[in-house]
Amino acid sequence: MNFFKMKRLWIALALPMFLSHFGTTEDLISIGFFWIPICAILFFTALGSYILKLSNQATVDNFNDDNDGCYSHTLLNSSMKLDSNKRLIFLKDGNNEKTYSFDDLKEWKYNISHGVEIEDAGLSITAKNINNVRMAKNRNETGFFISVRDIQNPEWHIRFFPKEGSFKSQIGFNDLRKQMNQWMEVFDQVVNEN
Repeated sequence: MNFFKMKRLWIALALPMFLSHFGTTEDLISIGFFWIPICAILFFTALGSYILKLSNQATVDNFNDDNDGCYSHTLLNSSMKLDSNKRLIFLKDGNNEKTYSFDDLKEWKYNISHGVEIEDAGLSITAKNINNVRMAKNRNETGFFISVRDIQNPEWHIRFFPKEGSFKSQIGFNDLRKQMNQWMEVFDQVVNEN
């Protein structure tokens, strides 16, 4: 999705220009008091929607698409790649990255944190800040966790983001659950050879 193809953005940019070019002095005053805030709201909602779409598309999954025995998941600086032919798994979380044998895997699980937001907060800045802190905490606690036989890094956190919806929506929650269940099944079939 291209940011400059969004209708809200063009309305937000064109409306003040149109009114300032074709309008009278009274129209210019109304631009400052009425239309500029409306255009700002349109612009920032378009920007928020664009950022969400980018985040939805940031996840790259490969479920043995090339029939090469490789399964991978990547989201920004977090990734995992399973090679069923070599029986190896590559894990990356931030600056840490390492390759392990399937024999070094102890367990895998997932967690999806959501909710506990303040409802009907209105325009309260404090409530909005509390919700933002909780949302960040939910994102940090959500992911696929892989325990390995390694003293330096005994547990790896692979991050996920909904491919549809957002962390706040039921659609996003269901999409995260679907992704996690897909990877649980991949690990069960590939690592356990079931």
